Amino acid sequence: MNTLNTCHICKKHEVKSLLNLGMQPVCNRFLKKPEEKEKEYKHSLILGRCRVCGLVQLINLFPITNLVPEYEWIVRYAEPEEHLDKLAHIITNLPGISNKSRFYGISFKDDSLLERMKKLGFTNAWRLDIKKDLDIKESLVGVETVQDKFNPEKAREIAEKQGKQDVIIARHILEHCYDAPRFMRALKEMLKPDGYIVVEVPGCNQALDLLDYTIIWEEHTIYFTNQTFKQIFDFTGFSLKYFEEVAYPLESSLIGIAQLKDSDKPFFPDKNVVDKEIRRAEVFAQGFEKTKEKLRNYLSKQNKVALFGAGHLACGFINFFELKDFFEFVVDDDPNKKGLFMPGSGLPIYGSNALIEKNIRLCLLSLNPRNEDKVIQKNQGFIKNKGTFLSIFPSSKHALKIGRINYC
Repeated sequence: MNTLNTCHICKKHEVKSLLNLGMQPVCNRFLKKPEEKEKEYKHSLILGRCRVCGLVQLINLFPITNLVPEYEWIVRYAEPEEHLDKLAHIITNLPGISNKSRFYGISFKDDSLLERMKKLGFTNAWRLDIKKDLDIKESLVGVETVQDKFNPEKAREIAEKQGKQDVIIARHILEHCYDAPRFMRALKEMLKPDGYIVVEVPGCNQALDLLDYTIIWEEHTIYFTNQTFKQIFDFTGFSLKYFEEVAYPLESSLIGIAQLKDSDKPFFPDKNVVDKEIRRAEVFAQGFEKTKEKLRNYLSKQNKVALFGAGHLACGFINFFELKDFFEFVVDDDPNKKGLFMPGSGLPIYGSNALIEKNIRLCLLSLNPRNEDKVIQKNQGFIKNKGTFLSIFPSSKHALKIGRINYC
C-alpha cells in the first residue's frame, strides 16, 4: 500500500510516491578520495505528486543541515538574468509604486534585481541580513538555511525594526522551501497592505514533458509548472496580478507578482487542471526505467566516454541511472574541483586537457545548455582529435538521441 504524505503547498495528506531513486548523496559534497564514497551521507530521494493540487514534490526531505556546503568555494548556482531589466521596469510601473517605495530582498539571489531598481532611481532597496536578522552564524549557508530560518516570527521582528515594505522580492528560493505556506506567511508579515511580492521560480513544464530527470535535486523540494505555480498564491492568501514565463534552454523562469487578497475565502483548484498535472507527473515517472535502459544500452556501445561539468546535474545523471562504470572521468576546469571526486560515483574530476590526453572519443555535456556552445568552441582541439560532444539534456540542440519514450 502506498502511504500518502502531506503536500508542501495545499497541506492535504494526499501526496503519492511516483519515483523512488533510492539512496542518493548530497551533490555539493565532493569527495577527497574515491573510497570516501563508501562512508558518505546518503538519503532516500523520492518524487511524488499531490492528488489535490497536482504539485510535483519531494517526499522524505533531506535534513537541512546536510545540505549546507562543506567548501567555501562551492558555486552559488547562477540563475538566468536576461529578463531582469524587463522585470525591473514592470515593477516600476506597478500602481502605487514611486521613488519613495521600499524594496526588500530575501536572499543573495535578489541582489541583481535590487541593483537594477537602484539604478532606476529606487534607492530604498536593501536585502535581509542573515546574521543580524535571522541569527545565522555559519558562513557557508545558503537559501536552504534562509528558507528554514525566515519564518513569520522573524519576519515580524524585522518589520518592527525596519517597517513594512512596498515590494518584497524572493527569487529562486520558494522551490527550496520545506514549508512554502509558512514562507509566504512570513512575506505577509513584512508587506504593506497594498504592497507587492515578486516571486520567481524555475519552471519544470519542459523538463517533465521531455523526461529530463536531471531536474530532480535534493535541494529543490518543489517542481513548479505554470499552473501549480499560479495556485500557490491562491492557496496562501495572495491575488496574482502579473504572471510571465520566460523561456530558457534548460528550464524557464516563472514570475509572479501578487498582492494580498481582500478575503479569506478558501481556494479550490480546478479539477481539470489538476488532472492534467497528475497525468504529466505520472508519464514522467513511468518513463524513468525505459530512459535508464536506453542510456545504459547506448553507453555500453561507446568507447572512452567522459562527462563535462561537475555539478548537481551531472551528479544526478550519473547516480540516478547508475552510469559510473561507463565514464572514464568527469571534466571541470574549476581549479577547486580538479583533483576531487564526484559524490556517489567517486569518479575523478580532471581539467578539459584530459579529453585529449586520455584519448576520449565521446564527451557528454552536463552543463547548462546556455553554455554548451562556449565549451565546444573552447575545445576545438578535442573535436579535431576526432572527439564528439553531445548533451545529456533533451532540450539541447546537441542532445544525445536515444529515442523518444511516449506513454501518452
